[in-house]
This record gives sequence, C-alpha cells and structure tokens, in this order.
Amino acid sequence: MHSVLSYFSDYFSPDGSSNPELHYHSAAWIARNLYNVLGEFGTVEYIDSADTPYNMKADLFLGHFWRFAQQLQGNDFRHAIAFYSIANPDWTRKELLPLAHEYQVPFPDWDFPPAEFCNQTALSLADDILLVGNSTIADTFPKIYQDRLHSLNYTVDSRKFFIRPKKPTQTFCYVATQCDLRKGFMDVLRTWHALGETFEPISLIGEMNKPWVKKLQYYSLSNMHNLGWIDSSSTNYVDQLQSHRFAYIPTYSEGQMGTVLEAIFSGCIPITTLMSGVDERVLQQCLIIEPRNIAQHVSVIREASQWSDMRWYQQRQALLKAAYHYQTETAFCSGVRRVIHSVSERNLQREQHGHYHCS
Repeated sequence: MHSVLSYFSDYFSPDGSSNPELHYHSAAWIARNLYNVLGEFGTVEYIDSADTPYNMKADLFLGHFWRFAQQLQGNDFRHAIAFYSIANPDWTRKELLPLAHEYQVPFPDWDFPPAEFCNQTALSLADDILLVGNSTIADTFPKIYQDRLHSLNYTVDSRKFFIRPKKPTQTFCYVATQCDLRKGFMDVLRTWHALGETFEPISLIGEMNKPWVKKLQYYSLSNMHNLGWIDSSSTNYVDQLQSHRFAYIPTYSEGQMGTVLEAIFSGCIPITTLMSGVDERVLQQCLIIEPRNIAQHVSVIREASQWSDMRWYQQRQALLKAAYHYQTETAFCSGVRRVIHSVSERNLQREQHGHYHCS
C-alpha cells in the first residue's frame, strides 16, 4: 500500500530537516508516529500541510484537517482520512464568541484554522476521521459524522516528563501555552479572586498578551504569581510541574491538552474539565470541574488544599497507573493501526469486486 501523509514539516520531517526546538511539541509527536505506523503498511510520501500537490496517486491519503479538502483536489486517492487534533472548530467558535463578548476579552482567532478552511467540506470529504480526544471531544462533532470518527489517545515524552523523588514544595499552578479564553484563564482569575488574598498561592505559567495582563491586574492578588511563558522543552518547565501538587487547568476546548498530560506525567494532579480531552479512565483519577462553575471550583480547590501527604500521594499513584496504561504511544499507534487495517481490507475487497473509488 502506498500512502501520502500531510502534516507540518517544521515539526517533523522524515529527512530530519524539521526544527529540533519543536521536537517535544504534540504536532511533532503525532506526525512522527503517524508516519511510522503508515510505514508498516508500505511506502509513505510525506508532504507539508501547506503544499499544493497535484496529480498524486496513492491508496491512502492521511492529512491534517486544516488543508485536507484542498489537498484532495487534483489528486487520485483511493481512501482519505482527515486528522483532527482538536474539538470541532465550529463548535468551539460558537462556544467562545459569546464568552469573549461577555468577558470583554479577545477572541483567540490565532488559535483557529486559516480563513479559507471550511469544516463541513473537510468532514464531508473524509472517508474516516482520526480524532485526538475523548468522548466529550467527539460529541462536539455533528452526529452524521460519528460513524466515521475514531478517537485516539496520545502521550508525552517520558524521557522529558517524569517523577522526581522529592515531594512538591508548592500546591497549585496553572499551565498553558497561552493564558487566554479557550484555556479557561478567566475561570482561574475569577476563582482565585473568590478564594481571597489569604488562600494558597497559584503559579501562572504561560504567555499572556496585553488584554489578559490587564485582566490579571484587575483581579490580581498577592497570591497570584505570574511566571510568564516557560519553554516546555526546558528543565525549568519540568521543575515547575514537579514542584506543584495540583495543576488547575479549567480549559474550555481541546483535543487532548498537552499541558494536562505533561502535568500528569510529572506527578502533578490536574484539576480540570472533561474538555481537556484526556481519556475518561485517566480523568477518573483527576479532580473534574465544569467550565465557568466558579462556586464548584472554589469548593474543589479548598478541599484539595486540605489533603494530607498520604492522600495526595495515593491519588497520584492511581493517576499515574491509569495514565501509563491508557495515555501511551502504544495506545495511539494501535488505534491508528486498526483504522489502516480496515482501510486495507476495504481496498482489497474493492479490487476483488472490480470497484475502484477515487476520493
């Protein structure tokens, strides 16, 4: 079987020309593993998601959803699989637009597909859809596409994120690449404001643009420590995760949130939402909250702050056991492999019956 894989060459390229500084990012991890699994079934041609290929022919095309529809045009692919790394972008936009207006904060346009992207077109053209996320993420997609959708778990590099012998010296942190609307940062500000000046401090880790800096200044208390953006590939970043007991990340929409997984594998228990996208069997060992339910957040966080060392340690061990079982490279590759096996069998049946379908 000959396959064409389209992803981001800056993050991963089979010839090693990708940016080494991006090696630990989720896009690099995903592309690398997709390429390796496809290679088990035959030859693989890798192209960048921004390329405009023409007159290509392959048994299978697997492409990142942003330019999936455009890259199908003018090519001859027997089967086409769209790869979604986030919740349904139409659903997320519908959820966040009124919140941006209510909270008077920027809508995160930078975090959405390019303007020319049409989600309905991409979904309708896909024979199958691979989705990184749990059932909550899957439910954001229209019901008519559910039978094509295959949910996957991914993980982080265990050589980078690990448990250290020393027990944490701090209690709460918030971690995100961007402290913004989609990542639930407004909930963090409102919750810590409600908890009050005398409550446990929280470390804020992530880039923050000017409107959010102003929001922080408005809600700011002496127990909210803004550490700014810290490179996730740095030792300092891992040290920060390892030095906290809990990662409070009330995110509104994800695929599977990388910083939640990084926190877990660093020994930090998340206080997060089902929208974090992590496997439900792993989330059972986390503290689950509902987005925007500030009274609930306050209650859960106050209770967690009273945990004994033994209670926290036992919960962390249960969490790690689940994570090492379900959030693994093996689980991801097995999920992709099952879909490719199914595609191979369908293509074989078409050949035997003389039916050749071009996507």
